[in-house]
Amino acid sequence: MSLLAMLGSMSGMVSNIGPSFKTAGKMAIDAFKNLWEWIDNNLIQPFRDFFDWMGGAWDGVKEAGSTSFQAIWDFIDSVLIQPFVSFIELFSWKTSKLREKLHLMPFGL
Repeated sequence: MSLLAMLGSMSGMVSNIGPSFKTAGKMAIDAFKNLWEWIDNNLIQPFRDFFDWMGGAWDGVKEAGSTSFQAIWDFIDSVLIQPFVSFIELFSWKTSKLREKLHLMPFGL
């Protein structure tokens, strides 16, 4: 009888292996789901929120930078470039008038 009892006991253990693996698999799946939720909530979402905010902030920086650059360019144009262009135009007008007068001289260039 002890052999029959041992075989019956082993049969019971073997028949419980399937449900035990199923339970262990369910526990592993739940553990990975919990781990993924933690990673998503504590790592991925903060990065995603930061980059979403950064995208909106970058639009503001681009607009402010564009406006600032245009103001700087307008200042440089009005203070440096336009006076220089006016000087060159005046100088070229003066030199053309001087050439005309020199050509009217008997030994002009």
